[in-house]
Amino acid sequence: MPECTTAACTVRSSWASRRHAIDRRSTLPRPPLRPLCLVPRTGRAVERIHATQLSPRVFARHQREGTPLLVEGTLGALAREDWGLSGFAAAVGAHLPLTCRIHGGDGYATSPDRWTGRKHMRSTVTTTAPLFADSIRSGIAASNDCYVQSDVASSRAGAVLAPLFDAVGEACGLRMHALYGPLVNAWWGPAGHTEPLHIDVTDGTLLQLSGEKEVLVFPPSHWRALRPHAVDPQGMSWAFSRLALRRALEAAADSGGGGGGRLWR
Repeated sequence: MPECTTAACTVRSSWASRRHAIDRRSTLPRPPLRPLCLVPRTGRAVERIHATQLSPRVFARHQREGTPLLVEGTLGALAREDWGLSGFAAAVGAHLPLTCRIHGGDGYATSPDRWTGRKHMRSTVTTTAPLFADSIRSGIAASNDCYVQSDVASSRAGAVLAPLFDAVGEACGLRMHALYGPLVNAWWGPAGHTEPLHIDVTDGTLLQLSGEKEVLVFPPSHWRALRPHAVDPQGMSWAFSRLALRRALEAAADSGGGGGGRLWR
């Protein structure tokens, strides 16, 4: 996903790991695969390539154009590991505290007009991977719209995934994040969770480990139309839109992006 592109995500029983690329040496798996194209519901084609075809030139082109890129084959042999609910919980372990956001089951997370202060969740609690997995199985996580967002770099899952993200960062030609050290974030939730419209201000890699996630991406040119929050130390971060997703789609259409296929899923 290019820098400063705005996105909204809907989870269908998934957990993903994300890490800003840093400067380390690693090797991507190299099974051959031709580039494909995915045609989303909007009619806008999204380029799809294998990890071995990723290069700084390819990345720079998509970043410059503000277009998304689907990269397959990054897991390589790691795809054979158990990334299911129980396997992922075991890889993260019971020792690591995780931050769990509780939004409530009434659509609070996607209702910017109801937010107060700097939070788009009602509260946060500390949990562990096995406990959160149990809450998904029982349905508690879904009924309360719970979502885990935590750094898992110190876990076995983090140790396994970090070299993979290093390889992606090297293939993209990214070096700036070497200043910050390794970071492996887990974004983990039950089916049905939807993140509010927001931007990520740095380049990053979203790796889908299990389940499905729908990502709706708006081009950077829609930034003003999507009405970001004002810069206010006491208010919501400017990285979040003041529009609910339905209104954001209408605003994008009004700014010339809706009918022309400039949105991607």
